[in-house]
Amino acid sequence: MSRFVTPLLLLALVAAGCNNTASPVRLPNSSPDVVIVQPVVAEGADAAGPFEPDAGLVFEARASDPEDAAAELLVVWTATRTDAGDSEPIPLGETTPDSSGAVTLVVTALDAGRWLVTATVRDTEGATGVANLPIEILEVNLPPTVLINAPTGGSEHIEEEVVTFGGLVNDDRGMEQVSVEWFSTLDGVLDTSPPSSGGALAFSTNDLSVGLHTVTVTVTDQGTLNATDSVTFSVVPANLPPSTPDVEVQPDPAFTGDDLQCVVHVASTDPEGLAVTLSYAWLRDGQPTAFVDSVLDSAETSTGETWTCEVVGSDGVLNSGSGADSVTIENTAPEVGSASLSPVPATEASTLVCTPSGWFDADGDLEGYSFGWLVNGGVVGVVTDTLTGADFDRDDQVQCEVTPDDGTSLGTPVLSAVVLIENTPPVAPSVSVTPGPTAALGDALLCAATGSSDLDGDTFVYNYRWALNGALQPAYDGVNGVPATATSLGDDWTCEAQSDDGSATSAWVSASSQVLPGAGDLVFSEFMADPSEVSDAAGEWVEVYNASGTLLDLGGFELHDDGSDSHLIQGPLPIAAGGRVLLARNSDTSSNGGVGVDYEYTGFVLDNSADEIVLSYLGVEVDRFDYTLASWSGITGHAVSLDPDLGSPDGALNDLPSNWCGSMEPLGAPGTDYGTPGQPNDSCLCFPSDGDGDGFGTNSACSLFDCNDANPNVNPAAVDVCENNVDEDCDGADALCSCLSTDLDNDGYGTGAACPQIDCNDANSNINPGAVELCNGIDDDCDVTIDEGWDGDNDSWTTCEGDCNDGNASIYPGATETCDGIDNNCNLAVDEGWDGDNDNWTSCGGDCNDSDNTIYPGALDYCDGINQDCDGSIDEDATGDVFEPNATSGSSYFIGGDDLIVDLWATFHLTSDGDDWYSISTIDDTDIICDGFYVDVVMDSIPPGTDYDIYLYNSSLTLLASSINVGNASESIAWSPGCTSWGDDGGTYFVRVDRWSGASCGDTYHLQVANAN
Repeated sequence: MSRFVTPLLLLALVAAGCNNTASPVRLPNSSPDVVIVQPVVAEGADAAGPFEPDAGLVFEARASDPEDAAAELLVVWTATRTDAGDSEPIPLGETTPDSSGAVTLVVTALDAGRWLVTATVRDTEGATGVANLPIEILEVNLPPTVLINAPTGGSEHIEEEVVTFGGLVNDDRGMEQVSVEWFSTLDGVLDTSPPSSGGALAFSTNDLSVGLHTVTVTVTDQGTLNATDSVTFSVVPANLPPSTPDVEVQPDPAFTGDDLQCVVHVASTDPEGLAVTLSYAWLRDGQPTAFVDSVLDSAETSTGETWTCEVVGSDGVLNSGSGADSVTIENTAPEVGSASLSPVPATEASTLVCTPSGWFDADGDLEGYSFGWLVNGGVVGVVTDTLTGADFDRDDQVQCEVTPDDGTSLGTPVLSAVVLIENTPPVAPSVSVTPGPTAALGDALLCAATGSSDLDGDTFVYNYRWALNGALQPAYDGVNGVPATATSLGDDWTCEAQSDDGSATSAWVSASSQVLPGAGDLVFSEFMADPSEVSDAAGEWVEVYNASGTLLDLGGFELHDDGSDSHLIQGPLPIAAGGRVLLARNSDTSSNGGVGVDYEYTGFVLDNSADEIVLSYLGVEVDRFDYTLASWSGITGHAVSLDPDLGSPDGALNDLPSNWCGSMEPLGAPGTDYGTPGQPNDSCLCFPSDGDGDGFGTNSACSLFDCNDANPNVNPAAVDVCENNVDEDCDGADALCSCLSTDLDNDGYGTGAACPQIDCNDANSNINPGAVELCNGIDDDCDVTIDEGWDGDNDSWTTCEGDCNDGNASIYPGATETCDGIDNNCNLAVDEGWDGDNDNWTSCGGDCNDSDNTIYPGALDYCDGINQDCDGSIDEDATGDVFEPNATSGSSYFIGGDDLIVDLWATFHLTSDGDDWYSISTIDDTDIICDGFYVDVVMDSIPPGTDYDIYLYNSSLTLLASSINVGNASESIAWSPGCTSWGDDGGTYFVRVDRWSGASCGDTYHLQVANAN
């Protein structure tokens, strides 16, 4: 097809110059556009359809025009025959689009063949647009024909024989939609397979019923016309069974460990030559089983059982006779793997035991053995599995023989290894340790071994060794004593002794003695059960005194009561002779009442009514004190201490509650709890002299003296109330009140005599000598002057009087307002009277033309060469051409469809607009190679001082061609797929105009796009 250049659409835009005196310019008329949306051409097809003749075809299209409304357009429909040589278009009708541009046409009068339907849209000025759609109309449908060519009529077939059916179909519309059904009068539907593309029918089956069959094939075309053909034949049954097979069961004889196999020596055959299938069945002692394989696993058989294999052949209809053979399972002799003797080594004192291992019996019989013995190679008349020293002596060689026996058969005997009879060790002695089983500190330990003997009559001696807490002590090997200097509290000494005949030794025999403390070695001397100033958990403690006369370690001792309270002391915790150790629930002096603690315990609590304090070591009780706090009136907050006037703390004296009393020595300053933890106890004379129960007495033994023992509120720990003429804290003077105690409004200033500055209004915390003077007509700072210092700029106006800027003397109420962005006259308005054009913008506020109310910050800056928005830039808000927005491929401006030449004028209207995109939709009229399809793009009239380039893309945005001349030189693209592209080259193409430099509301460029074929 030759290229043609008649314009189908012309778009022209002559942009106005950027000044106020330019003449208006009329845009050129644009061609309308039309697209046929129904029917559609299926993917891979070259036309819509095909459609049945006389069927009503519905065509739908959409029309549009840049200038005219859709309802003002007219769509003219024609159809041209494309398969009958030169044909003239046939008019189909005219339609008017609705408001959305939709238009519908129904056509019923087209003959069979191929047509090109054309929709031509015309606008009010006569411009047109065209859309084409190829369609196909079918000829009038003719019925199909069918012929059966297999099997032949009257033929006979044996039952289950494969029967092949065949035939031939012919239809004017081809085979693609022809349906087929083969139907038998005996078996119903046999097959529905479609014909081949050439019309051949074929299928096979071997499950036809016995009898006379009439089989009919029915074929139906896509227009529901059909044809049939029939054939009659017969299926006869097979009438002879297969022969009886000859079988043998192997092996014979068979044992329980053998798998049985049913071997067919002579096969079963069928007289008609049909395939024969064998089936197997096994019988146990004549009774059927579930086993049907030719091989029977040995795990299923047992001794004495008779197994029979029966084999039957089948041709699928009839069975042969049963071929059979039998075998009886015989007993299998048992086996034993080895024999062993124990003990090894052995002496005359040993009883040898023969132990077989590795029993195996294929029949699963119970394990059984016969035994025999050999001494120095000679048989001994013992048949049990044991042999005593009565039958052998030292240095003899002994073996045992084991024969497996399942009660029916004997297996092969096995011999054990030879055991040499060795020397007999002496009998172990009896051992004792003195003193034992416990010893005190300072006791020496003595070990004695007695009562040993030797079976061989050898002379023997005793060997000794010692272990401390389970660890051997080589320094005491061979001696039977440990000196007292080597023992410590808690030591567990064990003496071990053995008999030694010079060749062998007996086992070690042991006896032990443990070094434990004596009762009263450690004594409870003071405890705090019910503190007052802190909680029990924070302030409970117990004092322990060392009365043993030697250094002791409390590690390992248990502090407990008779109930569940218990704590095991973790050492080391040494306590010197005559020394004291303090044990407490809380070692933090900041929270325990100020008590210095040697060890913090858990799990032990002193009851506030009655309890036991017990100290034990390895279960041995060393000291205890059972108390009832009610025995000491007023004891809360006081430690209970052992009377020091009785002498050093003693384990017997501290058992009596009468020897205890409350402590009156403060733990810290007066007012704290009382006690002498870790120190000699307080005298028991002070506690009874506290008449008013305030914790302070009047006896000379008291370290702090109560100056009024009739008033519990007067004592050395009381708080002295100021200026009340009472000495509450017994310091000899009444306290003076502080100034803050006279501060009623809590502002830090009082009215008392001790105050250095007097509050002039003690009912208002905002008024005092330290307050800031406010502008309120009040003496806020008590200096007898009101509102001093509130005219900072000396303009005779204070802030109290309305001066809105007391740091600038030119600003005050009544001053002259100037254009400076400041409220000069303090009337809450700024620069009033300075908006000359009444556009609500003053020259002070940025109005660059106060005589034109269309010019102010934020105004729309359109294309007139004037800076309307006062931002220093001109015309940046110009709206540009009619094709915007089209800065991306997704927003591209659609130029038109197939076979067009389009001219348009456009501009880049903003500096940020770097691209203009346009799109076309084309049809390749001839979908063959080298068919002349092309797309041409030309751009000229590029404004001076600018640089624009053009690019061509396909629908996948693959770049096809470009023109990138420098500066404002014209650009052009002439593209075609050439002879390398087969098929349809039509579709969507994109043209991109790229701006490299230049952009003005008055700069335009000319673009022409053409495509054809």
